[in-house]
Amino acid sequence: MTVDEALAFLAAHQPMPSDHDVSTDECTVCCDVLRLFTANPDGRCIPLLINSITADTGLGMYEAISAVLMSHPSEQVIPHLRTGLLSGNTAIIYRCCWWACDVRASGLSDVVRPLLHHEDDDIRDAAESFFEICGA
Repeated sequence: MTVDEALAFLAAHQPMPSDHDVSTDECTVCCDVLRLFTANPDGRCIPLLINSITADTGLGMYEAISAVLMSHPSEQVIPHLRTGLLSGNTAIIYRCCWWACDVRASGLSDVVRPLLHHEDDDIRDAAESFFEICGA
């Protein structure tokens, strides 16, 4: 798989199908894409990965996306996490809180702080964890 093929796959899967609907082929290709971008960082994949998830996404993707994000320089990742935290999509907000913890993005405290009062319990918990982990 080439980088261009991997980017095209991600662009066509915004978001990925839910765990109940994803095909075996899509799952296999997605795993290949995640391995490719972990081993060969390319900043173009960051927003595509962030926007590929939903509340019904699983299959270990969150952890694998975290590995991809951590393989990139933080200055490439943090702006996209900021966008995700401000997106209005609860699944993306929740995951971006955790990914911000993973990359120790304490500079995002200004956008995470309001999430301490979010209506979604999981987002509030993730925001609290962000401040505990990042010390922001």
